[in-house]
Amino acid sequence: MSGILQAASATVAAPTSPPPPPPPPSFDSNVSWPGQISTVSSASGTASGPGSNPIGGRPPYIYSWTKTGSSKISLSSLTAQNPMLIWSGLIVGDYVTGSFDLVVRDADGLKTSLGSATYDITRTS
Repeated sequence: MSGILQAASATVAAPTSPPPPPPPPSFDSNVSWPGQISTVSSASGTASGPGSNPIGGRPPYIYSWTKTGSSKISLSSLTAQNPMLIWSGLIVGDYVTGSFDLVVRDADGLKTSLGSATYDITRTS
């Protein structure tokens, strides 16, 4: 028997990187604030406040409003989609301002932060 040895050759492919992850889902929210109140004639009252309309994401949504400014201006709820604006304790000549920022989270925990809704109120009589 003759001993013939044959060499086998193989090509080894270089390892490939995994594909990049998909971009996060789109999520945004429009904020509206009807008519910025400027003058009032009573010490306390309510009016339509800022509101939010989520776009994208997955319901249910969680709303979180934060406030800066006068303690005489507030919202009816800091967790409502469309809270009412409330003012109280104003005396004639008072000028007060309050700003409200909103963060919305969807069911998957995605978050979008939005700009401020600012209200200026002057009691005239």
